[in-house]
Formats: sequence, C-alpha cells, structure tokens
Amino acid sequence: TIEQGDFEAASKDFTITDVSLTLTGTGNLVSYTNTTDGKKVPTLSTIKFSTADSELVTTGEGAQIGKVGNDVAKGSLYVKSGDLTANGDVTVKSLEVESGAKLSIADDKDGKGYAVKTGTATGEATAIISGELAAANSDVTFGSTATAANNADGTYSFDNVNKVTGKLAAKTLTLAGDMLVNQGGTVEAGKLDANGKTVFVGDSASAGSLSVGELTAGSIYADPTW
Repeated sequence: TIEQGDFEAASKDFTITDVSLTLTGTGNLVSYTNTTDGKKVPTLSTIKFSTADSELVTTGEGAQIGKVGNDVAKGSLYVKSGDLTANGDVTVKSLEVESGAKLSIADDKDGKGYAVKTGTATGEATAIISGELAAANSDVTFGSTATAANNADGTYSFDNVNKVTGKLAAKTLTLAGDMLVNQGGTVEAGKLDANGKTVFVGDSASAGSLSVGELTAGSIYADPTW
C-alpha cells in the first residue's frame, strides 16, 4: 500500500507514468490523510495515468481504491487476483479482470454506482472480463469499436472484440463494438445499448448467458446450436 502523507485537501492525485505498478496489499491501496479543518481523515487518493502504456495491477483481497483514471486514451487497470472495490469512476484505456478475481464498483453518497468507461480502440478489445465485474448500480461503457469477423465458411472470429467469460452485472451497458459472451460467461444488465453492433451469446465451442431488461439498440446473436 502507498500512503502519501498529510495534505489539507479534499482530494489528492497519484499519477502512474510509463510503468506497470503492481499493488499487492489489502485495505486502502493508495491514500493520504486529509487534514482539512484540523482533522485527520484517511482518504483514498485519485489514481491518474499520464500515458497510454501506464498500468495499475492489483492482487490483494479486500482492496480499496479511489477514482481510477480520467481519460479513455490513457492507462490500464488489471485486477489480476483477489478483489478490488473502486470508490470512484473507472475511466481507462483498457480494463481486464482475471479469472477468479473481482472488481466491484461502489455507490456514491446518493446510492448511484460510479461509472465504468473503457477506451475507443478500433482494432482491439478494451474490456476482458474473465472474472467478475460487479457494477449492478453503474453505467458501464465499453468503447472499443472492434467487430467480429465473418469468415467465408459462415463462422465468426472474435479475436479483437470485448469478451465476458466470467460475470458482468451493470445497470446500463453501452457498447461501441461487438461483444462475445462465452465459456459459461454471464451478463446481466438493466438496459443494453449496442447501436449498430452485436452481442454474440456463445460461440462454436461454448455457451454464454445474457439477461437484459431493455434492449434500446443493437442485435443479439444466440445461435441455438450453441
């Protein structure tokens, strides 16, 4: 864990530049002591990334972090193991939650989940959820515009699209590109907006599950042979 010391401020930035930083601790991973009004209040710092290649990796159980990122062109968050709770918006170029790991998105003081947003890459995935993304009260946006390739034999290739092989829960899920839910993965969303894009539920080798309260735009492809 990283303690930035005492500061008389409502928020404090911690910036990652051109490196992959791995934090293995539990509890507050990056924090400072807010000394405003003569008090000493442990407060989670805001994580920022200064470049596209900057990365934060977490592995601890019961880990807490503040706001992560503020630009979808910069930084990656990789929850490699354990469970991490984000107490602020997550705005990153790419997000990955490894199998067996969990990323939970906390609610703000009004009971609304903080938002999750990933980058707008054209030829690569910006969200890979092999573990669990628990954001049932949050607006989740996967910005990658990558789409599945339709092969000559009628099959599809999903090399570059966003994938859920674990579990994803969101209040609203907005997709700028295609998404694959397979290998037993499950997606639950109160509202799904995939304007002009497709959510593929299952592939030629494995099944997936999608539960949506309202489909506002987009297509769902669930071949019964899967």
